[in-house]
Amino acid sequence: MFIVAESVEGEIWKGIAGIFASEEAARRFRESLDEGWSQYQIFPMAYPDAYPFFLTSAGLEVPNVRPLRESDLERLLAEVPSPATEEEEEVGTILFNVYSVLGDSFNQRFPGEWVLPKLGHFHVMPGHSDFQYIREYLLRL
Repeated sequence: MFIVAESVEGEIWKGIAGIFASEEAARRFRESLDEGWSQYQIFPMAYPDAYPFFLTSAGLEVPNVRPLRESDLERLLAEVPSPATEEEEEVGTILFNVYSVLGDSFNQRFPGEWVLPKLGHFHVMPGHSDFQYIREYLLRL
């Protein structure tokens, strides 16, 4: 798996413009971008190694994300609290987002712009963190 991004720091991917199964596809995409996108580099990733997979935002700090194994996502969702009050449930405080990557992905309308808004995603909120529901929802998008 290869990503075209601004940087990779440990497990955190910053400013992702594209996600590709092959190095050749990542290279073609990177070479197709205008000079204004020179901050992007190609990073090989040991994990994930196949589609589909999930990403989660580091809080709401878009565009910083990290890949998650399904078992890690299930554990993370199990830690989400129930809403403390009715008002909290109505307001719908977003704790973090989960994104699904089902195949090679990039912003087709504006190549070079972040890809995250184009991925299927789910806003995890207190009381809205059922692993099976979120998994099925994201995999059918």
